[in-house]
Amino acid sequence: MSYEFAKYPEELQVERPFITVTKEQSVSNAALQQYQNLIAQAKDNGKLSRTPYAAKSILEIPDLVKQLIDTIQNNEKITTNKRVKFTSDFPDMLQEVEEIVFRIARREPGAFSQGAPFEGKVKNLRPTYRSEEDDEENPGYKRVILGYWYDNIIQFICCAKSSWQAESRAVWLESILGQYDWWLGMQGVTRFMFFGRDRDIKIENNNNKIYGKVVNFFVRTEELTKVSVKTLEELIVQLNVKMC
Repeated sequence: MSYEFAKYPEELQVERPFITVTKEQSVSNAALQQYQNLIAQAKDNGKLSRTPYAAKSILEIPDLVKQLIDTIQNNEKITTNKRVKFTSDFPDMLQEVEEIVFRIARREPGAFSQGAPFEGKVKNLRPTYRSEEDDEENPGYKRVILGYWYDNIIQFICCAKSSWQAESRAVWLESILGQYDWWLGMQGVTRFMFFGRDRDIKIENNNNKIYGKVVNFFVRTEELTKVSVKTLEELIVQLNVKMC
């Protein structure tokens, strides 16, 4: 009797044999073997740098941008009825308040070869080794930090009741995001830069017109995963690892 662990699809892996654990070995030994294999595989994939600050995922970007926009409006003493709203839902109707709609337009594994964004041929397709540390939640155990880089295009659609009002808001947004990219970097966003405009949007609904100016930003984000020997032990038991 033995346990068999799945490995990466053939086209995405560095050749490594299956880990086979016989019935004479304990679950803890099986978990340790799998843990060591994960580290070896991740190191084969390369060791890439980490952001110097706490990494932010793509889903955390809207809150950071909203925080920045709210702070700027507070400093400019913008009254409540004239403040721009920040949302992920495209409006079907606008009152007097403008809206900035956030959406992810493109997302790919991060590229590490030379060239402009998305043009590099070397991409972070598999998890790479970041570091190993003591597992604070499970004393006596170790855990490995694995990571992915992602390249994203985020669109900010500045919506208003007139084309010129939307245009003014788009230029305002481009300015503050460019001016405060250093702050976004301190929050764990590795790269955040203006990436041009897309075609304007115009929506008509019961004589209510909405004009949208689409501003693109290139954003590089980092996703980190912590894998503990203790977690692997629990998974081997709970998921009934395939017997062979």
